Amino acid sequence: AIVGSLITRDFKADHFHIFQTDAVTMHFDTSVPWTLDGEFGGETEFATITNIPTPLKIMVPQEK
Repeated sequence: AIVGSLITRDFKADHFHIFQTDAVTMHFDTSVPWTLDGEFGGETEFATITNIPTPLKIMVPQEK
């Protein structure tokens, strides 16, 4: 049912909760595998996802 709703873009189905927020914290009943920036991040029972709207400044030395 979830996959069918995703394919048809029916996000009004009972298994979706859509909201706007800057951060969300999730607590899981059991440890779940977690991915961090595409890399395996271990297993966790707690996760916080935060949207950082400003770009990250990276400084590198100039080439000579």
